[in-house]
Order: sequence, then C-alpha cells, then structure tokens
Amino acid sequence: MSHDGRPASAPELLAAPLGDGSAVLLHPEHPCAPMASAGRSAVARVEARVEARRECVMASLVYPRIVGSWKVLVVDDDPDIRRIAALSLERIGKFQVTVAASGEEALEAVRKDMPDLVLLDVSMPGTDGPTTLQLLRAIPGAERLPVIFFTATSNDAEVQRLVSLGAIGVLAKPFDVADLPRRVRSIAAESGLH
Repeated sequence: MSHDGRPASAPELLAAPLGDGSAVLLHPEHPCAPMASAGRSAVARVEARVEARRECVMASLVYPRIVGSWKVLVVDDDPDIRRIAALSLERIGKFQVTVAASGEEALEAVRKDMPDLVLLDVSMPGTDGPTTLQLLRAIPGAERLPVIFFTATSNDAEVQRLVSLGAIGVLAKPFDVADLPRRVRSIAAESGLH
C-alpha cells in the first residue's frame, strides 16, 4: 500500500536498447536502464551514464545475448564428453544445445537447424574435426559459422594449425565443466561475436 492508502503499483519498466534494433525491459534501478535526469547536475548525469554504459558493455561480454540464448552444436564421438558439455552449457551457460556424435551427424544437424556456434572435436573416427569444418563451409549459410575446436593435444603448434583452418578458438580437453560456458563466451567475444 502507498502512503495515501492506494495499492502500491509496480514500477514502470523501462526499455533499454540492445543495439541491434531490439530492446530489453529493465527495472528503473537497474544500472543499464535509461537514466532519469531530475535532481542531478549535467556532469553527474553524464558520469552516471558512462558508468552504467561500461557496466552494460561488460555484461554483454559475459552474457552476450541478454534476451534469448545461443544455439550451440556440440560434436564429439565420446558420449560422456557430449553429455557433460551439454549439461554445462545448458544449465550454467543457458545455451540451447544440440549434440552430434560424428562429423556426418554434425553436417546433418547444421542443415536442419543452423546453430550460432559449433564446438567440434578434432579427433573423431570417420570424418575428423578439420574435415568436418571444411565440409561445413560448403553448406549455404554456414560459410562463416563460428567453430571452436575441442582437442586433447593443445600445444601451440596444434592451436595455430586449427585456427589457421578457420576456427575462432581451441579448448583443451579435459575442460573445467563449471568454466566451459564462460570460456566459450570469452572466445566468441575475442573473435568479435556478441
């Protein structure tokens, strides 16, 4: 109840632009919400705006898509790696995850529903990771699909070779389950994806 006896109303949510033509609704006290100007000097308003923008930019690097989530395809012939990576990415990272057990399954999954990112094992029987990446590039719409390789041998020469094939990054196996979503977002941000 308000002080005059009327029911208290919820604060009006404010639309904060995301930069891609869409917006997210935020509580007025959220640091990314548009700032109110009443009772503040012009300098204080600008300083508050700069600080809020910095916090929002940092948040976008850690959580690139505030509204919705990335669709990630995890490709690995080891069922335990697929399951653990999918659980980590879904539960901790809030990604939408599809899994594939081989290069052939990955190609079919991409044709069926284009992901935003692919985590691809290097060493798989049949079509290995580098060959799968080359075949992915031939699929219309997947020419620039971001791919991060998983590998058990992550020496500098191998990492450079895999990046030279067109991957945006390389993750070593075994990986820290709790840290996997942050590492994926970090590699994506470093390559310019947001």
